[in-house]
Amino acid sequence: MSDDMEEGMEDTGDGGMQEEDQSGGGADASEGRNSLDLSPSWAPLTAALRAYLQGDEEAAVTVRDSLGNREPLPASYFFRTMEERDDDPLLGLEQAALDACRGHVLDIGAGAGAHALALQERGAEVTALESDPGLVEILRERGVRKVLEGTPESLAGGECYDTLLLLMNGWGLAGTLSELPGFLDELAAILAPGGQVLADSTDLRPLLDPDGDEDWETAEEEYPGDIGYRMEFGGMKGEPYTFLFVDPEALERVAAEGGWRVEILARNQEEGYLSRLTRAE
Repeated sequence: MSDDMEEGMEDTGDGGMQEEDQSGGGADASEGRNSLDLSPSWAPLTAALRAYLQGDEEAAVTVRDSLGNREPLPASYFFRTMEERDDDPLLGLEQAALDACRGHVLDIGAGAGAHALALQERGAEVTALESDPGLVEILRERGVRKVLEGTPESLAGGECYDTLLLLMNGWGLAGTLSELPGFLDELAAILAPGGQVLADSTDLRPLLDPDGDEDWETAEEEYPGDIGYRMEFGGMKGEPYTFLFVDPEALERVAAEGGWRVEILARNQEEGYLSRLTRAE
């Protein structure tokens, strides 16, 4: 999704999102767009998680996407244990990922710490990484012993890790397919020799292209799996952002170009899959 589309995304009133009219409209239209008070993209989620910790068990962030969906995401989901919600399609992938972790683990985009805490309970050495200061506070309050504030890029030149863990559609943190090569370079810079990247995603081809009409292999500039999102909570609207859902073949193609090997470790019935990336020798 282009920057122009992100900036133009607005609530349609029926739960979807659309582009605002970019054809003009004079000063009033411009002022209306600029006066929209948007918080950082993840701020509504952080606020919802904080509300849950403070006793609001019904706290939920509203998630809108560029496909026209509007759904509540309960804050409680981020505080689940890995033994809960056997009907959760992500759970099997998460358990497989935790089982595959080895050495010093960096949990990238750790959220409220569900995976980091599960690894701690197993006796693993794990560090949680979050870019949002509010989430960093939540992680520490919940008992995650090692927490860093930042991004993979900000850690370059420091410690390297044996396992880089990215879960809950972790490849989405790349942003778009065209940004995936740069994101893989950032991961390579903090991966120890012989290390691995464990990340999951969802193949949207059966949903978005059931007849196989799209040319997903050559659509890197406007890749169908680049989905626009915006979150809202308690009157707070986050800035639009793009989240990548990459199909396995596209992941393998991009990764190979960057000197990575890809192995698919697990799949679920919702088109989700867990991948392991290692550096090609």
